[in-house]
Amino acid sequence: MILYLMSDYNVGVAKGTNIIFLWISATNFAPILRAFLSDPYLGSFLTIGLGSLFSLLVTFIVLDILVIKLKFILFKIR
Repeated sequence: MILYLMSDYNVGVAKGTNIIFLWISATNFAPILRAFLSDPYLGSFLTIGLGSLFSLLVTFIVLDILVIKLKFILFKIR
């Protein structure tokens, strides 16, 4: 991931490492926040459903980006 940040976004090593550290920290802390939201407000089934829907949406977005980038690489479209 650091190579991707350095090559595509021209980010330095130190700043790229900080970005990755903050992303990993946020994703590791997110389940705790979801647990506090799901217990009193949403209920377990709605939380599981929303989490699954969000995960599926992110997966489709990432796959779409990868397919577009792969098309550019394979067909040399710029």
